[in-house]
Amino acid sequence: MDQTKGTTILVNGGKAFHDRLTTTYGQFVLRLDEDSYLMSDENLRLSRIQESDIKRYDINSGDIGRILKSRQDINAIAITLTEYGVNCSKRVSALAPSLDDFAQIIGPDAPIIEKMSARSILNAVQNRGGCLVKGSYIIGVGSSLPEAITACQVIEKACEIELLADKIGGAKHLSSDIRNRLREDYINSHKTANAEEYVNYIGHDDKEFELRSTLIECGKQMSRDDLVHGSLGNISLRLNEKEMLITPAGMNYFDIKIEDIVKVNLDTLEYGDQRRPSSESRLHAEMYKSLPGCDAVLHVHSSACSVFAAAQAGFVLEDPTLKTLIGDLLVVDYALPGSDQLISNVLDVMKDTHAAVLSNHGTIFYGPSLDLVRAIANAVEAKAANLLGYNNQEVEDEQDI
Repeated sequence: MDQTKGTTILVNGGKAFHDRLTTTYGQFVLRLDEDSYLMSDENLRLSRIQESDIKRYDINSGDIGRILKSRQDINAIAITLTEYGVNCSKRVSALAPSLDDFAQIIGPDAPIIEKMSARSILNAVQNRGGCLVKGSYIIGVGSSLPEAITACQVIEKACEIELLADKIGGAKHLSSDIRNRLREDYINSHKTANAEEYVNYIGHDDKEFELRSTLIECGKQMSRDDLVHGSLGNISLRLNEKEMLITPAGMNYFDIKIEDIVKVNLDTLEYGDQRRPSSESRLHAEMYKSLPGCDAVLHVHSSACSVFAAAQAGFVLEDPTLKTLIGDLLVVDYALPGSDQLISNVLDVMKDTHAAVLSNHGTIFYGPSLDLVRAIANAVEAKAANLLGYNNQEVEDEQDI
């Protein structure tokens, strides 16, 4: 990779941070080749990273170089600093997952190390996507910068859960068996899904082209709204009585093109020679077949609502307009992602509401259009954040790596 391309990747990585609920500082690292890597300056406000903040280093220099030389599968490192990460890392000895996405992306837990060194980081991220440094940083690693950033964001969300969930009954952690199963499925299936760089473009009529474009733009805006991170979550639209359009598995929303959207038969779930659809495509299909007025489905992993998901708690919507439009935020009992039991649980609850918490997972919404459903998701997230007392205080501590 040349330096210009690598610098662009690092600058674009900052766009993943929007400071909606917390302000994030930190540093990015990206392997260029066998001999060098790019690294941004320390403790930048990541949403404002610029080309001038990025420099090239010899791979034989520093702790970062030692990590990259030791682990050829690590091509990127994200280092973040937030109020919740700092406070949580002082409170626990290891961070345990209460959400499926944590178990999938990070592993059975996120270790908390005492100090920043190549050896301690390498030990902590064996078979894991990240760790924390006590009283300071969250560290995410990955084969790409988006993967490393998502790891940091998932750990950050777990820190928020650890500090806020006690207000609503406390987080319910996943069992070790479920953690291991989720991690194994993620490594063996989700990470390798749709690895091909391109798929063939197939022509569509004007209606289908417009709906595909709508899905793509909704995914980008959903990411900007911090309703999802990386490739988490999924979106679909009813195409006709027999088919739906749904986002592909494992693809970042800013990388999805018209031909990447997957057309799926609602009855057979067949999709032919296309991208592999989201692993929740069966759930979406059953919602279209079973729920009156369901023409759009949005499944998100937003921060505040994830605290409620971890605590297996919902809440009453007091605003009369929202309550009439949505109902209350009800709770769906836990079941493994993509399972028959989860589908049954969702359909049972969503006959009484348009918005539901998926225990230990996220939230799901449906309605007559994506614009309306996304507006509902944002309104529910804002209400959840208000109930939990999120703040936007900045961490002043200067840390060194």
